Amino acid sequence: MKSGVSTGVLLMVAAITATAALIGALGSAWIAARSTRKSMEQAAEEAETNRKSIKDAQHRASRRDAYAAFMVAGAGALRAAEALADDVSDHDAFKKVQQAAIKALDRAINATALVSLEGPQSVADHALEAQRHFRLAMDTITSVYEPRAAEPDVYAPDAQEEELVANRFNQADLLLNAFRRAAHQHLNEL
Repeated sequence: MKSGVSTGVLLMVAAITATAALIGALGSAWIAARSTRKSMEQAAEEAETNRKSIKDAQHRASRRDAYAAFMVAGAGALRAAEALADDVSDHDAFKKVQQAAIKALDRAINATALVSLEGPQSVADHALEAQRHFRLAMDTITSVYEPRAAEPDVYAPDAQEEELVANRFNQADLLLNAFRRAAHQHLNEL
């Protein structure tokens, strides 16, 4: 039995069906590829945002650590300078205290370098100015008290020298506090 449909028509219907299926498959693949590309772009953007967030948090922590190290070293330098001004009547004891003060000042200088590396410049400037005054206070205290330690019966600082020492120490302390305020302000702005 023969059906009334010719082979040519069947081939034509098969070709149209195959073409439609191919177009549908290509359209689906194009939509899937576009969707995948968009998903990958979104994932890349999220990864970049996360990377930036982590980098910013690490940078903030690094700055905070440098600032804290400077505040600790600065406070140590001030305590060491203050110890130099204590009533030292023995020259050897004074030299030991002086060596400890120099080491404390070195720690403050190293911490200043860290702050300078971490920045910003405004905070680094405060650290540098405070560190300069730590040294100035220590030098002044040494120049006033070292002769007394060497010859306690001969030399005693006068009121003007005592006032100079107090002023140098207070200035260094004020500058350390100015650094602390600048550092806190900067960290709060990040």
